[in-house]
Amino acid sequence: MNRYSHFRLTVRERFAVQGRGTLVDGSLDWGVINVGDSVEVHGGERCAQGVITGMDLGPWQRQKPHQAQRVALLLRDIEAEDVQPGDIVMSVSELF
Repeated sequence: MNRYSHFRLTVRERFAVQGRGTLVDGSLDWGVINVGDSVEVHGGERCAQGVITGMDLGPWQRQKPHQAQRVALLLRDIEAEDVQPGDIVMSVSELF
């Protein structure tokens, strides 16, 4: 697996944003995140698929997030109750 062509983010918090999707906040473990990426959220026996529709890098607002940076992702097609702190958000292609 190439850590720089895929990403992995560990969820700290999650929020439902009415009419927009689910906002997850966490630390980027590795990789590159882009708006439009397909993702899977894994937690125990649970798995949910969605798409990143927005990203917030906090007060730094760099072009791309760096490892260990806190990042907030807005996810479409994933319900807030499908995500728990400690879950992993990763590239769909990382699994193949």
